[in-house]
Amino acid sequence: NVYRDGQHIKNSPFRIHVGSSEIGDASKVRVFGRGIQEGYAYQTNDFTVVTRDAGYGGLSLSIEGPSKADIECHDNEDGSCLVTYRPTEPGLYIVNVKFADKHVPGSPFTVNVDGQGSSRLKESILRERRAVDVTHIGSQCELSLKIPGMYILAMRTILFLPWT
Repeated sequence: NVYRDGQHIKNSPFRIHVGSSEIGDASKVRVFGRGIQEGYAYQTNDFTVVTRDAGYGGLSLSIEGPSKADIECHDNEDGSCLVTYRPTEPGLYIVNVKFADKHVPGSPFTVNVDGQGSSRLKESILRERRAVDVTHIGSQCELSLKIPGMYILAMRTILFLPWT
């Protein structure tokens, strides 16, 4: 529907035929480059996303990991784009690439980022708790921790049993 001053313009509503080749198809997107296999802290890492045969759709990118990694996307104007990111801490990162709201083949990608981090402090927490009287060996217990800002893959826990 196309309106002018609240009224349909001549021949409105218009019929538009959208063929299946025009609908975004994430399975036709290709992603390649070193930056989806490995990366380095404090260096620009990159990979290429090719959407030229995938129809119309939006491209969305996200990176999850131990540090913020700013993402930039440069349109190569040939149906592809160069994606760069720069993490500040080593560790495992998850790179999500979606086209038309669906993951492309291989996504999410797991990227091991190597190199020196920002020398942020590592914190060890030791808490000793006495079991409640109703607890006995072999019973199932639950411990919940709320640690804001903690990246779960960067956390390690050790459970010491009473006899160790």
